[in-house]
Amino acid sequence: MMRLKYLIICTITLLFASSCEEIFEEDSEESGPEYFEFKVDGEEFESVSIPAQCNGLNFSYFPEPHLDLPPGFMEMVARNCSESTSLNLTFQRVISEYTGSSSLESLNFADSFQPSFRAKNNVIYNRLLDGTMTVDRFSGSHKHGSGRLTGTFEMRLIDSEKTDTLNITDGRFNFYISQKLH
Repeated sequence: MMRLKYLIICTITLLFASSCEEIFEEDSEESGPEYFEFKVDGEEFESVSIPAQCNGLNFSYFPEPHLDLPPGFMEMVARNCSESTSLNLTFQRVISEYTGSSSLESLNFADSFQPSFRAKNNVIYNRLLDGTMTVDRFSGSHKHGSGRLTGTFEMRLIDSEKTDTLNITDGRFNFYISQKLH
């Protein structure tokens, strides 16, 4: 009798573990790898990490308040750690599950947007002239609280001294939204 209980418990555990594995594999295979790609004045930006020091790609999304962050805080970051260049897109109070196109000057899906590009010469371009973003997929609450954010973007920025402009084109992103546990 004891042996039968043990076999039943082992069988149920194995079935449960294998079904969970299939769900996570299905989601990652369906949506592919994460990326945040774009061109800066016509040249491809390359995200480069330095192991244990600097991540070339970073994405954060908090639908609920977290620490000092407001609800709906989102940040997309691409860095070239070896050249100290980066693009940081920060959104405040994002409307989850939004899809569609929007002007970056007057967003349909967030209360505010702050871009910042750090160039090789340490010039910071953080004033938006114009731009658009299209969100093709934004699913953050189904499948165990996880989902995907995919879309495209382009923008023109000017440096803080208002002397030089920067064109960011052919931007595209695909991020996995993991369930944040607070």
